[in-house]
Amino acid sequence: MNAIRLVALIVLFVGLTLIEAGNSHAFRRRSSVTGPRGRTVTNEATTTRTPGGYNRSATTTGPGGQSVTRESGGHWDPATR
Repeated sequence: MNAIRLVALIVLFVGLTLIEAGNSHAFRRRSSVTGPRGRTVTNEATTTRTPGGYNRSATTTGPGGQSVTRESGGHWDPATR
């Protein structure tokens, strides 16, 4: 019974998160990972909704300070959404 309640709570949480994400216009995420030798890699991504799609920018910075930035986007026809 406890496992069923846990699954139900997880489904509810994910559902509410997706509903709330659908109402927002921008989402930013920053994450870091430190390896066994203490070297850290950081990723920062920003996604912005547009009237007919989205734009996304992500920058990953490695342990030596070198970074790479990726830009992407997508669109859809609001009439068929």
